[in-house]
Amino acid sequence: MIGLCPGLVIFTTCAADVRAMLNTLIQRQCGVIIATGTATAGVIAAGKANPHQRFLLVTAPGTAAVAGTQNTGAVSAAGAAGRINQVIRALAANAPPPGS
Repeated sequence: MIGLCPGLVIFTTCAADVRAMLNTLIQRQCGVIIATGTATAGVIAAGKANPHQRFLLVTAPGTAAVAGTQNTGAVSAAGAAGRINQVIRALAANAPPPGS
C-alpha cells in the first residue's frame, strides 16, 4: 500500500499494518489515498467507515473486480497508466462539499 499526502508517503507490504496506515492517512485528510497489493479488504472497510474520504485501489492484473463503495475506485495495474487520472476525477466529482 502506498499513500500520498503532501510530505507523507507510507509503504507497507504487511496486510496487518493496512488499518493503521489508512487511519494515519485519513487523519491527515489526504485528498485521495492510493493503495495497492494486499490492501484491498482494508481499503473497502475504510471506505465504508469514512464516506468523506476518497480511495483508489490499484489491483493486480487478473484480479477479480473489486466491489467497492461510492468513494472507492479501482483500476488494474495493467491499465493503471491510462485510468488513474479518470478514476481520480470521478472520485473528486462525487466528493461531498468540504466540512460536510
